[in-house]
Amino acid sequence: LSRTNPTLPTSCGLDVALILDLSGSVGSQVTALRGAADTLVNALQGTPSRMSLFSFSTGTPADNASQNYPALTSVATAAQGTAFKARYSTWTAGGGTNWDVGLAAVANANDVPDMAIIITDGNPTFYGNPAAGPGSFTRLREVENGIFSANAICSDGTRMIALGVGSGVDDAATAQNLAAISGP
Repeated sequence: LSRTNPTLPTSCGLDVALILDLSGSVGSQVTALRGAADTLVNALQGTPSRMSLFSFSTGTPADNASQNYPALTSVATAAQGTAFKARYSTWTAGGGTNWDVGLAAVANANDVPDMAIIITDGNPTFYGNPAAGPGSFTRLREVENGIFSANAICSDGTRMIALGVGSGVDDAATAQNLAAISGP
């Protein structure tokens, strides 16, 4: 991240963009990914928080997702949280990993969140729209384009957070990729 990652507001309640990596490399970890998303939604209940939802694989929305939900929606009540979680409950993994388009969708949305959280395995294999890249391994170009889109999110005052699943949790090179889009 070449921009300073903005700080979060100190008020109760947050506007959060949730960005889910549904690429094939997430594969068997998609249940853990949805579980992490559920935990976040549950943690915000009881506060005046709102969330938007994005997904990506080779493109955005992800190959196996219904659509993106860029409008910030309240998750303050249990019923609102349940309705939000239902949006991604059946999504599955498939396709390549294109951080660039997933993050750019947030940067281009009308509603600007306080925080954007990407849950990914940390290894982009494509960039751009239409998607370009090797598809089976990560080069600097794929990470760099993701950084550019993360910077665009931060330029609106949104804090960027990257959470790793699968190899994103324990591989040193992957951890560096995650830090590249969210800072140290």
